[in-house]
Amino acid sequence: MIVLKNERGVALPVVLLTVTVLIIVGMSLLSISANGLKREGYQEKKMQAYYLAKSGANAVAGYIKNHYNYTTFNPGGKVSLVDLNAQLNQDVPLGAGSFKVQVSKVNSTTETLKVVSTGKVNGVQEKATLLLNTTSFKFGKETIFASEAIEGNGNTSIKGNVATNSSLGSSDPISVPDISCFRSDGTIEPDKTKCKEYNANRHYPDAVYPSLASCDNNLISETITADKCYKDTSLNNSDAVTLTISVSGNQDIQVDLTKFNALKGQASLTINVVKADPTKTGKALIYFNTLDTNGGTNFSVTGDANSAVVFFKGKLDAGGHTVFSKVSVYAPNSEILFKGGVDFNGVIIAKKVSLVGHSSADSLNFFAFTESIPQVPAYETGSWGSQ
Repeated sequence: MIVLKNERGVALPVVLLTVTVLIIVGMSLLSISANGLKREGYQEKKMQAYYLAKSGANAVAGYIKNHYNYTTFNPGGKVSLVDLNAQLNQDVPLGAGSFKVQVSKVNSTTETLKVVSTGKVNGVQEKATLLLNTTSFKFGKETIFASEAIEGNGNTSIKGNVATNSSLGSSDPISVPDISCFRSDGTIEPDKTKCKEYNANRHYPDAVYPSLASCDNNLISETITADKCYKDTSLNNSDAVTLTISVSGNQDIQVDLTKFNALKGQASLTINVVKADPTKTGKALIYFNTLDTNGGTNFSVTGDANSAVVFFKGKLDAGGHTVFSKVSVYAPNSEILFKGGVDFNGVIIAKKVSLVGHSSADSLNFFAFTESIPQVPAYETGSWGSQ
């Protein structure tokens, strides 16, 4: 299984290289060397040093897979290989010897990493090299993925698979009273404990928001057939606006609502996505920063043929008159809060998802997550190679 990233890791040497699992693995390998091979002197020390080197390379490779991706080590990334190697630049004691690890790119034209570990036992040293190859993969069939937690109270429910980065420290990162996950054939799994089998460390990148040339349009009821940006920040009182996004071909339509942030009083905003030909690949891409739909407001987004993707940079605070139907919500660094009787049908990627009251989420009849969502870059273990 490929494990995905959370680049907000803690100090590398202490946490990584003194863990109990590593000690157990290293000591067991030393035992095999000493007791199984029955060799004395120099050859035995060489074998012990080699197993120490392999243990160190495996441990560092695992840490990199869990905390970094290949965009991290590029210009503008969150950490450089120089920074990483500075943390690794020490002999780590283990059993009768020690090891030290350094990481580099195989060459200047690839993102493949070379993890070189040197094991030492009583003056004898051996090296082991493990390659980390680049890969990427798409969102799975979760109804909700949250990098931190999925919470619920009251009569909230989720129908579908869920996943979190449980390694971030929460003892129970998924706490929703009623979860009904799916088996691989799409039928309902009645054993709720199996709904948590999808936990993995994942870090999805922010969406790229458009920069549309004209953003001086008033928010009025209309049919949208091309990219559009609106200047209004809110709807008030009895304002009622319906936007119909008509997707006719393979071209995506971008609707920029990043200035819009609230519905007030009895205001209503309805967004309908209509797709004339479901065989075409065009989608409606709808962009918000933050959005508050509480009070007596009504807010709904309805997709057609899995064609609507709604992006959030900031928090979505949704009240009881909010409906999402056949919609993908992509908000990897945002909190999604459903309160009252919010009805959600589709899939969500977010930082944290909270359901309160009678709110519900499901992905029934919605298994296709669009290619508009960026794939997640990752490292996977390659082969043991030459130095």
